[in-house]
Formats: sequence, structure tokens, C-alpha cells
Amino acid sequence: GILAWAGNLWWRVPQLTVRQDLGRHLELLLSVMKHRIANSMEAEERMPWVLGRLCYKGLLPNEKGLLALSLGGRQVKVQGHEMDAWLMALEWNLPFHPLFAIRGEAWAGEGIGDEFLRYGLAYNLATGRSIHSRGGFFSIQSQVSDHLFFNVGLGIDDPDSSQTGPENSFNRNQISFANAQYRFTRHFGVGIEIMDLQTQTTTNENLRGQRFTISTWFVF
Repeated sequence: GILAWAGNLWWRVPQLTVRQDLGRHLELLLSVMKHRIANSMEAEERMPWVLGRLCYKGLLPNEKGLLALSLGGRQVKVQGHEMDAWLMALEWNLPFHPLFAIRGEAWAGEGIGDEFLRYGLAYNLATGRSIHSRGGFFSIQSQVSDHLFFNVGLGIDDPDSSQTGPENSFNRNQISFANAQYRFTRHFGVGIEIMDLQTQTTTNENLRGQRFTISTWFVF
């Protein structure tokens, strides 16, 4: 499932990232990133996001799994308004068993916009304020055999509906999915997925749809 629009914060943007191991289990990441400039408002957002992530690896008794805390922020001026943006996120990847793993992320912040694939959601220009949002995703992966994998997951984006306006993207977005993959070899496999999408617009209209996907891949 592609959770980019519900729960999972990610996007490829021009950035500078430095990683440093701090011993056997700790890793520190520092990053600076800014979305490409495509319109006059984005041209005003001169300050990039400054981000940091501290990750602990080997969390479980089996020396696997990780837990990471990320913090970030920036201050920008948009159409004459000073906007403060910040982000806090907690990530986990817990393979409790060779055939079973739990992954997820929980986050909260303000001004979460284009850099995180949340177009039209960072600010309410009518009020001159950044929008507070929260969200996250939770997924379970099961490896039944060397060839068969199952995944189920749920992701939610929940901006503060009292701060959004008609020009913003949505008041709430939710994606749930289930998929199965069968790998005939290390290089060839097939998959099937069912995804359910639910969105509440800023005009309080409830939209819902499903997506069904069958895929095959060859790695060479």
C-alpha cells in the first residue's frame, strides 16, 4: 500500500543528509530539505526544514528491531504572515518472530506541507496560521514461507478541522489495505492488493472508494 497520503510522511526532495553511528546501537541523522520551487508562495518559503533523527537499533532480544525519534522545524514568511512549522515523529520496526513483524509511525506537527507530500495542507492563508495535524500508520507483515508474504495496514492523516479552510486538501484521510506477495524466485514474483480509501473534505463531504491491484515484477 502507498501510504503517502495517509499516515506516512515521506517525499523525495532536494536535501542534505548526514548519518553518524554512535556506538553499536545508536544512529544519528541530521537533514536539511526544501521542496522544489514551483509557485510564488513556495518561492517565499526561503528557510528549509531542519530535521534530526535518533534511532536505536537492536531493540529486541533477538538483536533486531528499531525505535526512532525525529524532530524538525522551520520558520517561513508566506504572503506577509510569519509561519512556524514543527514536527515530532516516532517510528518503530519490530520483527518479534522470523515470520511476523510490526511496523509503524506516529507523528504530530504544524505546517506539514509539500515536503511531506501534503499539498495544500500546511497553512490556512485566510487566517494566516499554520495548520496543526497528526497522523500515523500501523502495519503487520507475515512471512508464511520463503515465498509467501502477507501485509495488512491502516494509515490516517487528521489535520485540525477548526484550522483548515476551503483552499486546503481535506479534514481527514484514511487508507486501509491488505496484500499478498508470492515470490517464485529471488528475481520474480506476483502480488495482489485491496485498498480502501476514505476522505472527509473541508466542506464535510465524505468520499470513499476502493482500489484493486494485481502486479508482477522481475528484478535483474
